[in-house]
Amino acid sequence: MKSNPKVASSDGHLIYRLLAENSNDLISRHTIQGKCSYISPRCFQLLGYRPEELIGENPCDFVHPDDVEALKMAFESSMENNGYTTFVYRVRRKDNEYIWFKTLGKVIRDRKTHEVVEILCVSKDISKNKKYETDIIESEARFRSAFEFAPIGMALVSVKGRLMRVNRSICVMFNCEEDDLIEERLIDLVHPDDFTHLTFNDIQQQIEQTAQSHFQTELRLVTSTKRVISAILSISLVKNREGQPLHYICHIQDITKRKATEEALANSERLYKAIVQTETELVCRFTKEGILSFVNDAYCRYFNRTSNDLLGATILLPIPEDDRIKIQQAIDSLTPENAVVNLEFRIVMNQEIHWHNWSFCGIFPEGDREAIHIQAVGRDITKSKRNEQQLVKKTKELEVANKELESFSYSVSHDLRAPLRSIDGFSKILAEDYGQVLDDEGKRLLAIISENSKQMAELIDDLLAFSRVSRKEVEKTVFSLTEMVKGIVMEFKRLEENQVAEVVIKPMNQIKSDMAMLKQLWVNLISNALKFSQKSDPPTIEVGQILKDDTYIYYIKDNGVGFDMRYVHKVFGVFQRLHRKEEFPGTGVGLAIVHRIVTKNKGKIWVESEPNQGTVFYFTLPPESVVSIPKTSNL
Repeated sequence: MKSNPKVASSDGHLIYRLLAENSNDLISRHTIQGKCSYISPRCFQLLGYRPEELIGENPCDFVHPDDVEALKMAFESSMENNGYTTFVYRVRRKDNEYIWFKTLGKVIRDRKTHEVVEILCVSKDISKNKKYETDIIESEARFRSAFEFAPIGMALVSVKGRLMRVNRSICVMFNCEEDDLIEERLIDLVHPDDFTHLTFNDIQQQIEQTAQSHFQTELRLVTSTKRVISAILSISLVKNREGQPLHYICHIQDITKRKATEEALANSERLYKAIVQTETELVCRFTKEGILSFVNDAYCRYFNRTSNDLLGATILLPIPEDDRIKIQQAIDSLTPENAVVNLEFRIVMNQEIHWHNWSFCGIFPEGDREAIHIQAVGRDITKSKRNEQQLVKKTKELEVANKELESFSYSVSHDLRAPLRSIDGFSKILAEDYGQVLDDEGKRLLAIISENSKQMAELIDDLLAFSRVSRKEVEKTVFSLTEMVKGIVMEFKRLEENQVAEVVIKPMNQIKSDMAMLKQLWVNLISNALKFSQKSDPPTIEVGQILKDDTYIYYIKDNGVGFDMRYVHKVFGVFQRLHRKEEFPGTGVGLAIVHRIVTKNKGKIWVESEPNQGTVFYFTLPPESVVSIPKTSNL
């Protein structure tokens, strides 16, 4: 039985339309000019257009401008191709968003003429696939960049343990090119002493036994130049979808410098412990919360505890509450700029108060203002504290005794003046009224009595002057040392025995001090210089100042008889003399007064001399006494 061609054709069209309208793909037919003659309803879901809006339109009008030329070329190529042609391009939706299409095109030819009559297209939305491809490409690019420019060494290692790919850091680390390392066994880079304890099979077994498929160890590696480096080796297994091993990712971190630093730190810590353990001082270290992290042997012995008992425990010293608050405030005040504080406080031990002196030093991480530890060094100063208190007590008692002695000597000296005046006066009366009845021996004895009375009077006057200096309070005024010395020298020059002396006065400071005391000082020093240089030809004296170590030193220099420095300890003593009275008169109190004046004004005095070469007296005053300095160095 023959089939009806028209019925068969009608059924074919019906089946085609049924398939097209229910397909998830977009099915379309186009004329040889490219215009759409049919498009399935799927276009609405994919492009947002209804079929009637696209009939008669050219697909190129909806294609992304960058893809139009390639699509036209593919379209023209399909006209000459009897098979199927695939196009991939971007097409614009009705909302102006672009999606990716993959179109399979087939030309339909006339059976008789074989001319192309239309083109049948099946299009699929591949936007998601394209995004996946883009993500994969970007991920691969990121991995490649991270791999190549990683600051640590990275390598891809085959399942057989050979290097497949290495980054720049590994090449720098091993001082070689990438080609020199490819196909090398990873284990061959390991130091021989470490290699004997570790094989690649060991690594693989350990990775397989861990859930993270990861292995890490610290070992030594040997570079191409035979340099040994310390490194952390990390290896991770990469598997495919079926769970089969693909390769390993290997990270190599060079820790040679860190190991050297750790070793230096360990040596420093050992040295530190060796030093502090032999210290007799009490040494400990604790956190800001008071948790002890280190104590030395002396600390343990002092508190009769073991280090095991103390370490990790809170400091619970029996310190009175007011001292505890003072210590806490001091520790809280520590900063990187002021990291050390020194304190004295009490500790109660065996119901006795023990005084301690401790230095607390804050240990601050770089750039941090919060101390992580406090280092403390202390000692028991109870004995010295008691000695100090005893010394203060004795000093006060001595001061009282000295004041009483000075008062007594002043009273005695003052009370002796009247009897001496009587002795001297009666001696003169005897000499005047009864001189004619006295023989020569009587007159000689009477002269001795008179002379000794005068010397005793001078001695008493000097003692009173010395006592007044000791009792007098310092009254500061501003005056010029140069003008003061000029006036004193002028007074001495009026005496005939001093007129031949050459006195050079160099410019000196204007100061703020006790004018009366300083005048007495210069009078005594200048008088002393004139007296002991009177036998020189001519007597020469120089007065001035020098600056040394930021301190002004005042001096008086003569060319007199000088003295042996073996006896310098006697120079400033009361009643101490280095020359016979017959040669140079005096009571031996003048320089003692000078020394007392300098000391009372918080200065220092000393002397340098040489027999027959002259003497130089030096003295200083507190730096704050200087008001102004002279503009010229010579008068």
